[in-house]
Amino acid sequence: MFNYNISEELVIDNQNINFELFKNFAEFDGNGLCAESWALDNLVITQINVNSSTYTWSTGDTTENITVTPTETTEYWVDVTTNGVTCREYVTINVTAPAAPTGDAEQTFCDAATVSDLSATGENIQWYDAATGGNLLDSTTALTDGQMVYASQTVNGCESTDRLEVTVSIQDITITASATELCAGESVDLSVIGGINSTYLWSTGESNFSGQGTLVDEYSLIANTVSQNTFSIIPGNIYRLEVSGTISLGGGA
Repeated sequence: MFNYNISEELVIDNQNINFELFKNFAEFDGNGLCAESWALDNLVITQINVNSSTYTWSTGDTTENITVTPTETTEYWVDVTTNGVTCREYVTINVTAPAAPTGDAEQTFCDAATVSDLSATGENIQWYDAATGGNLLDSTTALTDGQMVYASQTVNGCESTDRLEVTVSIQDITITASATELCAGESVDLSVIGGINSTYLWSTGESNFSGQGTLVDEYSLIANTVSQNTFSIIPGNIYRLEVSGTISLGGGA
């Protein structure tokens, strides 16, 4: 019986291993090839050409594949070293980061309003009920006085992470009349109650009003004395000054 150790170098192509085993038998004393039977008992495949490449990324990673999350346009590079030779390759990841849309921070409406009545300047505006995350508001959603809503814009498929904050103001205007039924020639007093930042223009053309407004301050004056008082105001608002008292006129020529 003969034992054979056969060694062949294999070439791997497309994950298929192809090889041939040859066995040559020598002649014995001129008697020709000896007749025998044989079989393979074991087949061992050993990798002898190990990939010796190493990787160093600009992020500090050393693996073949990495995942990055850039917040702005960023250039990455990787050094690949094979058999002592290092080559560097670059790739640029372009990041679109839209700013928040612009618009009025307070938006005022009469009686009632919906999300579709809100205004903001930007592309593909969407309204939410929170500064981050939150719920997307449908255009038919009714707004309430004092409600805070937030607008984003989407540019090139990227939605802004910052949002425009808007406070909704619904005007609550009440008109009262001293009488609603009267005879010709009689007069009626009309009064309007609105916000402290409101101005008034009646259908009659009058802009003065008997609105109650909000008391800013009240002072007591001393007779026969020049008084000086100060109070804080908000620019752009309209204020009414009321002075009450008596005036005595002295006699004489």
